[in-house]
Amino acid sequence: MNSALEFVKTGIRGLDTILNGGIPQGWIVVVSGGPGAGKSTLALEFIYRGALEYQEPGLIVTFNDTKSQIFKTFKGFGWDFEHLEKEGIIGILDYSTSSLVFLEKVVRTGKFTLDFITAQIMREIEEINAKRAIIDPLNTLSLLFPNDFQIRREIHRLFGLLSSANCTTMCTLELKRPEMGTNEFLVEEFVAQGLVRLYYLERSMARFRWMEVVKMRGVKQESKIYPFEIDGEGILIKTESEGSDVEEGGEEKTV
Repeated sequence: MNSALEFVKTGIRGLDTILNGGIPQGWIVVVSGGPGAGKSTLALEFIYRGALEYQEPGLIVTFNDTKSQIFKTFKGFGWDFEHLEKEGIIGILDYSTSSLVFLEKVVRTGKFTLDFITAQIMREIEEINAKRAIIDPLNTLSLLFPNDFQIRREIHRLFGLLSSANCTTMCTLELKRPEMGTNEFLVEEFVAQGLVRLYYLERSMARFRWMEVVKMRGVKQESKIYPFEIDGEGILIKTESEGSDVEEGGEEKTV
């Protein structure tokens, strides 16, 4: 582990163990996976645990779920985001209903830029002194740009601003083909300092969830895949003796 870095504890059961202490402060971590893998749950728990357990204000930028949907859905875990927002401990930028209208306008005018959204994000971070942020999902922003070069340029600029604000950020990323062991990565995954992939795969007529830390700069890590579950309290990663090595072709070998 790089002793020159300061680390942010996620508070998520098992994740800080896998990361040997947490995420380097100010790092941008992409959490990618297919539908049902637990991306949004993991990211929102990162915000909730930070606010509740570490007194770190957090910003939620949502393009899928509305604010009210987040409030209702995650009360099942006992996560009262509505109360945290009223107390000014978290901020929420809800683009869920306006994102498609905004995207259509951008495509129509040909002004492919993140300036408007980036300015709102940075202003909100400053107002609540956010130490953590999530963008859910990052794909919505990437849709603004016609090629990988422009995606890389604009996402890199956004990530740079977030890092300069010392705001540790998780960005979810939806994958169309979330295959275990794949060597194919999206532009957004290359640009981030950290990459966590979640899998929701069928084994023996049942589905199971797995987590892999593909990269986390500055953090000592093992090339293992860990099973995890979503229970009544949130994410639970099984770190003791259930880790799996990734073999060629994406098969797991329990160790």
